[in-house]
Amino acid sequence: MIAPMPKVSFIIPVYNQERYVAQAIESALGQTLHDLEVLAIDDSSTDGSLAILRAIADERLRILRTPANLGPGGARNLGLDAARGTYLAFLDSDDLAEPDRAARQAAHLDAHPLHVVVGSSYTVIDEAGEPLGVERPVAVGPAEVRWNALFMASFHLTTCLVRAEAVRRHGLRFSENLRITEDVRFLSALLLAGDGENLTQPLTRYRRHPGMTSRLFETQGWSAFDRVTQDNIQALGVACDAALAVRLRDWHIAQLTGTATPRDAMEELVAKLYATLKTIFTERYGEPPQAG
Repeated sequence: MIAPMPKVSFIIPVYNQERYVAQAIESALGQTLHDLEVLAIDDSSTDGSLAILRAIADERLRILRTPANLGPGGARNLGLDAARGTYLAFLDSDDLAEPDRAARQAAHLDAHPLHVVVGSSYTVIDEAGEPLGVERPVAVGPAEVRWNALFMASFHLTTCLVRAEAVRRHGLRFSENLRITEDVRFLSALLLAGDGENLTQPLTRYRRHPGMTSRLFETQGWSAFDRVTQDNIQALGVACDAALAVRLRDWHIAQLTGTATPRDAMEELVAKLYATLKTIFTERYGEPPQAG
């Protein structure tokens, strides 16, 4: 008997998160939208994470296990292969989904057939789950989301719901060679398949703690993001090295913060190239970006 296709598949990679993983899974299973499955991909954890997953009694939970530690990209790819849902919801194993997240985001994609991804604002919480504040996306609407994604992340993956059909039609995968920015690259490629938008309601609780994966930024810095920016600009057909990509991203940030005033001849050249990129972008996508 073929299992029915759920509306939403939560994809949750798990690696050594025994302190938080049960809360993450329960937040996905506890959605107001019940037509869902939760795929927990244990990435060869060496702590008690797998035992905690196996103790959760809910037929909507499916546990997968990697043969060796693949990193978050490889674990998510297993989830992509196994997911049956119309929509794919991403959540990290130390974060929490608000109860109405799946319902709100699925309704958005239902109402916007050209959209392939919807993210949201998120509440930042500490180790104990206490709120520290709300972080809102730099870009909200489809035009500004796509334009902003040339230079920096428009989405936080742990807030995102994506259209499974678009992922499969374009053969999209997460890089298994990267431990950071694999999510930014995936979402940049997804935006080539359709539009994206961020909802302003905080629909995920993002936990900051010493063991989080994003602590890799402290040692690897922005260099990985520099390469993403360079690749995105080159995808528009504009030659760009890493140093120029950094300058263009910095100029884009200056536009967003209202501090974009050229201070020397080099910045004037960067400003002109930025304007040229905007013209090329507008011609390709048929509408002017709203940011910058």
